[in-house]
Amino acid sequence: MIKNVSEYLKEYYLSNGKRIIVTTLRGKQHEICLSDDNKYFYSYTGLRQNNFLYLNWFDGIVDFIRQNGGRVEKGGCRNSKVGQGNCTKGTLCYYVATECYGKCDGESSFDPIFIVAAILENAGICKNERGYIQLSAIKY
Repeated sequence: MIKNVSEYLKEYYLSNGKRIIVTTLRGKQHEICLSDDNKYFYSYTGLRQNNFLYLNWFDGIVDFIRQNGGRVEKGGCRNSKVGQGNCTKGTLCYYVATECYGKCDGESSFDPIFIVAAILENAGICKNERGYIQLSAIKY
């Protein structure tokens, strides 16, 4: 029995040869791969070099969405520093920047939200909407 999101994602990727093509809201496709040690995702097109997405981060990401009513603003750090502009508290981007990448307010952060949302939607965990991400009916 699958106990958490990271375990579900690991099994999902293992059953698909460790490689899945996800599509972003803008229609771009990215191949997301599971690492040889099954601990993180990487992509040659969707994630910059050395910017991995660790599987255990997805447990916290989904918990964050759940704790905020099941639907949160995605936000973004592309043109904003952490804690400012589109990357403010309460957004998924702020959560990822601070809790996953360990950034503090005022710092710059990598912004993988478009890939995080595409991975979660592809696996049936969330619905990726313009500006928001919402949990699907599946319970974890």
